Amino acid sequence: MNNIERLVENKIKYSKIEWINDPFPHAIIDDFLPTELFFEISNKLTHVDDIKDLKKSFKTHVELNKKVYGDKDLNDDLRIPIRAMGSDTIKGIFKKYLDIQKMISLSDWSDYGGYFPLHSMKSGGLLGAHVDHSHSKNELLHVANSIFYASNKWHESWGGETLLCNSNGFKIIKKITPKPNRLILFVHSSSSFHGVNTITSPIDVYRNTYYMDYYINDEELPPMT
Repeated sequence: MNNIERLVENKIKYSKIEWINDPFPHAIIDDFLPTELFFEISNKLTHVDDIKDLKKSFKTHVELNKKVYGDKDLNDDLRIPIRAMGSDTIKGIFKKYLDIQKMISLSDWSDYGGYFPLHSMKSGGLLGAHVDHSHSKNELLHVANSIFYASNKWHESWGGETLLCNSNGFKIIKKITPKPNRLILFVHSSSSFHGVNTITSPIDVYRNTYYMDYYINDEELPPMT
């Protein structure tokens, strides 16, 4: 077992994972990484604009003031959240909830660097309600997501909450504050509409997050009742 897997396993061992079903299944894990390690990572992300592996910059009315980065230019410390979110322990939480046997994450693929695990948004940024892709490029079924809040400070008055919406995406049901060192897990489906509330943070404070997808073979999908 590697050190990151052990850290995650120890955290989850002493945490009570409470799944909330409204508007769709999700769970919140606070203080996900050890405090000292988290601040080493988050402090380095205060210079996120220096990361060269910028994949895309969004400037539309539905996705504004957002940049996404690949992992090719991240040092070992900045890759830790990716490894933690893709760990067997986190996959195990989803497998237990979904009652399935096999699952992979984006980070299990050797060409993971082609994806965009690090997201950064600044004041004025927002992301409209949406659902993500249904299948990977390998035709595996997308069944779950996780988001890790990696900014070293955040005030509730700055907005930027992850929005969980009703099944058609028109009504906000829940707002989850991007509290530093918080991990959220949620089950992905055609009705798991989510987005990001408008950010009003100081101009030099970015909402930095890591993102992970989880997949199964279609035949692994539990029967629907």
